[in-house]
Amino acid sequence: MFGGVLPKGIESLSYGVSFWRLLTNWLGGMGIVVLSIAILPLLNIGGQMLYNAESTGVKSQDSQITPRITSSAKILWSVYLLFTGVGTVLLMLGGMSWFDAVCHMFSAVSTGGFSPRQAGPMYYNSAYIDWVLIFFMFMSSCNFVLHYRAIMGHPRDYWKDDEFRLFCWIVGLSTLIITLSLTFTEGVRDSLFGTVFYGDFWTSLRFAAFQVVSIVSTTGYASSNYCDWPSLTCAVLFLLMFVGGCGGCTAGGIKCVRLLLLGKISYAEIKRSVYPHMVPNVQLNGVHLESGIQQKAIAFFALYISSFLGFVLIYPLLCPSMSLETSIAVSLTSLSNIGPGFGQISPAYSCAWISAPAKLVMAFEMILGRLELYTLLVVLNPFFWKK
Repeated sequence: MFGGVLPKGIESLSYGVSFWRLLTNWLGGMGIVVLSIAILPLLNIGGQMLYNAESTGVKSQDSQITPRITSSAKILWSVYLLFTGVGTVLLMLGGMSWFDAVCHMFSAVSTGGFSPRQAGPMYYNSAYIDWVLIFFMFMSSCNFVLHYRAIMGHPRDYWKDDEFRLFCWIVGLSTLIITLSLTFTEGVRDSLFGTVFYGDFWTSLRFAAFQVVSIVSTTGYASSNYCDWPSLTCAVLFLLMFVGGCGGCTAGGIKCVRLLLLGKISYAEIKRSVYPHMVPNVQLNGVHLESGIQQKAIAFFALYISSFLGFVLIYPLLCPSMSLETSIAVSLTSLSNIGPGFGQISPAYSCAWISAPAKLVMAFEMILGRLELYTLLVVLNPFFWKK
């Protein structure tokens, strides 16, 4: 992590700091709110209100696992622990030390992206390890309610879910586009690890799948300096930064369920412009969604885009050396909780050069995005504490 040989005491301290940092990363993965809902009801502080804001963004009676919120939280944590344990064993089978395996799985299932190695998972340069991390980053980006139902003997519920199907299409199509672009673009060479993609479909597929899942899950691992890739691939990755994972998962971003709902609402409005007397019937998984839920999704999207653009204007004021491209990347990667971006914060660079005031704003934007805007607004609302 620090390079070179360290004295025994300092080495132990560095491992301890790394483990604690990744442990807090893992604990935060399920969400501070979900972790707290077993305690807040005991204090008569509206845990259900917070849970609704944190978990999916589109809430229905079928989306809860059990009627009691504390029981739901325990079940979700059980699935979370299962993923962490199984993933750790698989990484160890691929040649990782137990410490690195635990730390990387802490990071993968929480979609946090931290690593005890400066090069991240690419330190091992193992296709097996990459595919294991791809699988768990992908699964951690899906709704944990679906995982629970699958474990309880209903795996078909995955494909019955509209959002899960959309998420698979987004990941699959993005991976295919980037894979073909890398395979058939001559002269593409990674400046970080020296990987050559031209003419090698399987290498291109491995790195494309890893980077797509890492970005869309908001984990933020970098398998390559993707800014060296063709502009088409950079455009795809940039759009994926907005998407994020599914509702009820550890990922950030707008979430696929909201994008799906926005698409359905837009289509219904287009039809209504042709048939003015038509009554829109917007459904999710075959269930009609009331206008209040639709308005909440539209309001979140508007808040998200407004916040993103607002912070784009703030960063150059606080850090004059920041370019417009970097300001856009900083705002997006902070709000979606991704990590690496484009320009001066690409995988080949760091955020060390950014001014202290800009870093404080970045920290606030990260919290705002991690709590999905509504949650922070609910907590700051005086009516929440009076209730």
